[in-house]
Amino acid sequence: MTRDAISTRIEQIAARAWQRNTDLAIYSVVHIDRLGVEARLQVLRISLDDDWRRGTRDLWWSFEGRRLRNDGTLGDRHEELSFRVAAITRRHLDGQWRPVLQVRQETA
Repeated sequence: MTRDAISTRIEQIAARAWQRNTDLAIYSVVHIDRLGVEARLQVLRISLDDDWRRGTRDLWWSFEGRRLRNDGTLGDRHEELSFRVAAITRRHLDGQWRPVLQVRQETA
């Protein structure tokens, strides 16, 4: 199995895990607050990234998609945010933002 095939399979598993545990799926509109760094986007890709760039072996969740404009409509600009600790809210069809999940750092 090639590295690309493995990465694709991991993305599929990650997206299913988020949908099963949080009802958050591809094409959901979310607001992610990662310790003061915020992003509002329509999710087009959910993946797990290794942390080799940061010099550790940790895995980070990565959400990619289309950034929301200031008026709340979908834009064309790409947005990506990786996180281990974040507060996530989801915009529902009625326009209300509701909490989905608080991803916390594990403590030993």
